[in-house]
Amino acid sequence: MFARQNGKKRGYKGFTLVELVVVLVILGVLVALAVPRFTASASKAKETTFCSNVRTIKSQLELYKMTTGNYPKFYITPATDQGTTTSTTDEFSSFLKNENYFESAPINPYTGTVFTSTTGTPAQLGDFKYESAGTTTYTITSSPACTIVQ
Repeated sequence: MFARQNGKKRGYKGFTLVELVVVLVILGVLVALAVPRFTASASKAKETTFCSNVRTIKSQLELYKMTTGNYPKFYITPATDQGTTTSTTDEFSSFLKNENYFESAPINPYTGTVFTSTTGTPAQLGDFKYESAGTTTYTITSSPACTIVQ
């Protein structure tokens, strides 16, 4: 005759396969709910950072104008039919790297690089276009459109 030791059943310790599958299903459901929220948050954070950097550039452009009397030049002279080539005047790039206006050059969160002015209409997220002939006006167009900048 067999006697129980200390009132406990003899047997194996551990989890059953069914218990492990239930835990994995619960974890899968939690991950499925969390991932879309995380990606939406990351996307919104990039947009907010981008617009914040554009606003900073705009405020520093005003400081530049107060200091020098004009905005930094950035324009492209298109090629004509007479054989002339396209030329670019770019004071804007050196303005973005100028330590008098920026502690460090503003980084575009979509590209991971310093802001640069694109040619053409901004179409992709992270496109930024600055145009000025060095006069008392400039235009900034961006994608996403930062409404405060307009």
